[in-house]
Amino acid sequence: MESRNHKPLNWGLGLRPQHYSDLHRQTHLPVLEIITDNLIGHKGGPALAHTDRLASRTSVLLHGVGLNLGSTLDLDSRYISSLRELNHRFAPAVVSDHLCLSRVGGAASYELLPVPRTLDSLNLISARVSRVQEALGRPIALENISAYVEYRANEFSEGEFLSALVKKTGCGVLLDTNNLYVNSVNFGFDALEELGKFPIHAVRQIHVAGHSVQSGCLFDTHDQPVSVDVAKLTRALLSELPDQSIPIILEWDDSRTSFEELSKEFIRTKMQIERGENPRDQ
Repeated sequence: MESRNHKPLNWGLGLRPQHYSDLHRQTHLPVLEIITDNLIGHKGGPALAHTDRLASRTSVLLHGVGLNLGSTLDLDSRYISSLRELNHRFAPAVVSDHLCLSRVGGAASYELLPVPRTLDSLNLISARVSRVQEALGRPIALENISAYVEYRANEFSEGEFLSALVKKTGCGVLLDTNNLYVNSVNFGFDALEELGKFPIHAVRQIHVAGHSVQSGCLFDTHDQPVSVDVAKLTRALLSELPDQSIPIILEWDDSRTSFEELSKEFIRTKMQIERGENPRDQ
């Protein structure tokens, strides 16, 4: 199947159902990140029809939460089969999921849970990533998640663990700078120093987002403007990237936000990161 990428990848938005109609009316579309799990198992219906129309007009990415790569449970063959169909249908520039646990003991978690960063875990996850990549016939990218607990048994930092996974599997990285910053504050490490431990050469996509502060802790809520510190961290990452055309996706998940408001936030975020400005203060 011929790729649908009609222009160089750069800034984009997460595709959300409440904005389908607004996006159809736009003359020019940004890169759109499709949430894989919104379409898993679909053979028809409105969501697939809307996504088809929009994907025919711009570059798209597939981003999921359901591979459950950090678990000892069997990989979900039906999920992977459906993911393979979506990959063939949309020919996305990047297919990604999270480095996390999403089901434990047969029960689904409402949060993406961190994986133990141990050698045993590294070997387990590497084998699972390789199986998914073989099934899809392409590399996937793994996202660093925000976490609110740490394991005493950890043997690697986030960046070191992802570097080892890239080396063992050839996978890529979806680097979420807000998640990295949130973890650095909550667990007391230097975000810029940790960024230097990530496999920058393997970064295939970037997420930027806002966070909330509750009782002194940071939470990755995707409903606030990108902070000054996250913008600085993102600029530091961009300065190290060998490929400046990789997609940068603004994540925004407040369903009350109109498309007009989201568009303004999108422009402000671009200015903040590209120019080092904070247009909200002007």
